[in-house]
Amino acid sequence: MLGSHPLPPVTNFVVYNRPIFISLALLFPLVVILFVFVGDNVRSFYVSGFILLAILVEIIIQWQALMAPFAAIVQGMQGQG
Repeated sequence: MLGSHPLPPVTNFVVYNRPIFISLALLFPLVVILFVFVGDNVRSFYVSGFILLAILVEIIIQWQALMAPFAAIVQGMQGQG
């Protein structure tokens, strides 16, 4: 995809597992809303914190996956110049 080079592995992982990331993006807010309105308050804060941590991990993985091809392009351009 990048000239004659394949996409970076993290990009392939995100592209081929797109349904997982979409379902997680839909599931996380629903779980937080469910635990906020049902159950005790302490447990809802723990669950919300854990979900927030999982969301941050997902954001980092997707950011790395989207930026990896651009980093490869820039490295290739620096090597030519």
